[in-house]
Amino acid sequence: MNRNLLDRGHRITTAIAYAFPDSTRGSQVRDDIQWMPPGEQTVTPTVGGKPRELTILVDAALAEKFAGQFRALMVAAEAGTGDYPHFDYNHEFGAASGHPTEFYWGGTDPLTGGIRAKVTWTAAARAALEDRQYRRFSPHWLVDADTGAPVALSPNLGGLVNLAAFETIQSVRAAKPGPAPKNQMTTEDIQAAVKAALEPVVTRLTTLEAAAKAATPATSATAAAATVPAETQARIAALETAAAEAKQTNARQQVKAAQAAGQLAPQDKDAETFWISAIASQGAPAETVLRNLPKLSAPARMVTAGASGGAAGAVSAQAGAAADTAEGFAETFKVEAAKAGATRAVALKSAIAANKAGYAAWRAALGQPGL
Repeated sequence: MNRNLLDRGHRITTAIAYAFPDSTRGSQVRDDIQWMPPGEQTVTPTVGGKPRELTILVDAALAEKFAGQFRALMVAAEAGTGDYPHFDYNHEFGAASGHPTEFYWGGTDPLTGGIRAKVTWTAAARAALEDRQYRRFSPHWLVDADTGAPVALSPNLGGLVNLAAFETIQSVRAAKPGPAPKNQMTTEDIQAAVKAALEPVVTRLTTLEAAAKAATPATSATAAAATVPAETQARIAALETAAAEAKQTNARQQVKAAQAAGQLAPQDKDAETFWISAIASQGAPAETVLRNLPKLSAPARMVTAGASGGAAGAVSAQAGAAADTAEGFAETFKVEAAKAGATRAVALKSAIAANKAGYAAWRAALGQPGL
């Protein structure tokens, strides 16, 4: 993970999640643990070396965000460009107590839900748990120094402890479930994780290019003729694939949220496909436009599945000389929306095709004027 986050002290360590059973030994050591309990959690952890009260919402969106970052850490580790994710003892950043293999959302049940991790314990850690030398698990993640919001994972994901910093957590209980999911994994989060994982590869390639330029002409010619090693190509391809998958996941999350908010009709697959593609390729600008869309009327939300827009028509004369402005695009949209049988999604697609310059200006204006 990005070392700059650690260097600025954006680190949070607190035992809020899970207590291991102590009534019997051996068979009670679990390989599937609650990494964070579900719902709104208020804790007073150590942030940048000082105690600080934080309130976070542990929900499916945060679980998806951390799961994606965990997969990026694993890809980098497998490619040899990063450290393997692991658990330690007492947050000492020393010997590993276990190696997580998966992060996932377990639901809102206080005991069986939350953000969960599947883990392979080391022999020493399993023996210590069976002997009840350790009874609790404490997660570790990175936060924004200004807002306290969870932003990223580092290879050290927590450790076995005995004293929990979160006083209201009982031996096997967590806080009540919080409100519905509201945070999504942003494009900036994805880019930061991928950039951190790619950094060692980019550094290595830059070093090789510099060495080739500094060599004699004969050596430079030989270096120029050589191809990038297959292993390096495989690493880059794996990281690019992971980044593309993460962008698609984020785009689908944003579209589902817009559908739930009544801004898009769930049955309108054309609009769904359009916005997923736009957000995956354009990132934050497309997300901003989608968030600013007004809610559809009840009839518009009942659009039938499979409705599609026809070829773009000519820009209406009403747009006049100002057709390539944001206002001109809004006029084009109104003309398309007035056509018989046109849904909002169909009108928007037709307006974009008919007035690309105006659409670019409208998007740059962050969706103003509203449609």
